[in-house]
Amino acid sequence: MQVKLGQIADIRTGYTIREGLSKSVPGDKFLVQMSDFDALNQGIVDKVKTTNMKIRTPDWMLQESDLLVKARGTDFTPVVVQKMFHGAVFTHPLLRIRVDREFALPEFIAWLLSRSSIQAQLQRLTAGTLLQMLKLEDLKGLELYIPSLDRQQKVQELVQLMNQEQKLLGHLKMKRKQLVGCSIEKLLLEESVDSAKMIGV
Repeated sequence: MQVKLGQIADIRTGYTIREGLSKSVPGDKFLVQMSDFDALNQGIVDKVKTTNMKIRTPDWMLQESDLLVKARGTDFTPVVVQKMFHGAVFTHPLLRIRVDREFALPEFIAWLLSRSSIQAQLQRLTAGTLLQMLKLEDLKGLELYIPSLDRQQKVQELVQLMNQEQKLLGHLKMKRKQLVGCSIEKLLLEESVDSAKMIGV
């Protein structure tokens, strides 16, 4: 079915810290900023600040499987929130997408929003703006084709297999590079030893 994203998801802007981060005291909740995007994606918690701020509404607190999108810039690829960041406070200019599971799977929506055609569409929405900001209403109005939940599940499983394969290939590439490096060092060391023998050292 063809729907607008705002019809199948609750989308909110991040919390604005008016007093500045320097006055934010560390506490028991993670404070997720735009600079934490990579850490959030990789599940690295030690690089993310914490806070003791009292949040008046749960709308600014993350739940597992929420999606986060940077509202500023040209890359609007979402991150799926992992369990370790459940209850974290997310800040402006991040946008939180909470998918209604009656209609869609969060991981499928994340994949869909990551596609080059959707990314290009979102980039066009920000073209011409001074700060290249993605507006909340524009994201809510984004039209998507949503297949059945069964079809979404199959797509999600294929994407997971592809990601696992890419991760494995990346690991093999790194190991191959290390092996070649060791082989080169061994050859250079052998040549150095042979040269030393020739000059009687």
